[in-house]
Amino acid sequence: MKEMRTIAALPQPLPMTVLACSATALQLSLLTTFSSVVQPAQRVMISDKAVFERLLHRSDDGIGLVSPSGSLLWSNQTFSNLFPPGQPSSKFWSDADQAQEIGRRFETCSRDLVQTEIECSIRKRSFKIVFHPMNEKSGAPVAAFCRDITEFKRGQEALYRLFKEKEHFRKNLEATFRSIPDTIVSVDPTKRVIMTNGPRSGTCVLANEESIGKTFSQMEGCKGSSCLRALEQTLETRRPVRSYQVECLAGERARFIELSTAPVFDERNEFTGAMLLVRDVTRL
Repeated sequence: MKEMRTIAALPQPLPMTVLACSATALQLSLLTTFSSVVQPAQRVMISDKAVFERLLHRSDDGIGLVSPSGSLLWSNQTFSNLFPPGQPSSKFWSDADQAQEIGRRFETCSRDLVQTEIECSIRKRSFKIVFHPMNEKSGAPVAAFCRDITEFKRGQEALYRLFKEKEHFRKNLEATFRSIPDTIVSVDPTKRVIMTNGPRSGTCVLANEESIGKTFSQMEGCKGSSCLRALEQTLETRRPVRSYQVECLAGERARFIELSTAPVFDERNEFTGAMLLVRDVTRL
């Protein structure tokens, strides 16, 4: 990016190039990036230069006006704190590639009169820089907005780590769940299967993975079974059904199974469904 050369110590008065812009154009330029500057400005007379200039200097976001050649024409106090007068811009960037990319974004904005933006690192903190053309005429100054997004990025990284930990925990829990030899089926209050540790295909229609998302009425070959009756009883009474043995005729041979059900409540103690435990006791 071309060196930004300040013309005097900051803060400086707004240059005539800013005052010559219409209030609408200036408001739109700010609104595109940092509406926190525009909203208070809309509550004062834009024609009052001193009031509007004070609003810009009080902004926590850096705001600068840069000529097409790269000279810094004006900036608020936040911007001048980031880029002190008299220092070459090359000292601000973390690496040369980043500086070149910022320069390309600035030149694209100035040449093509389109808004460009980039995230970068300045003195070990993360910033988002937005370049916005002040008007639709070639050679016009470019408004540069700079916002410190360090805490936002840290929050994103913390959220991502939390997501990865949660996903890791979920996969471990799912592996443990599937390793249990007994069949477990979870249903919601509408009698829809939401989870099972059964195989993708098997003799038990209810514990089959293909049953997930289906209601009891949609399960052919399982209507009227003892498993469904036990679950329906728990869904109606919200009380557990203790283990009892029945004969299951599903599949190629008859089996004796032991059924147990229990109601499920969430952390707010709201009823969310029921769980069914099926244990094959044929060989016992």
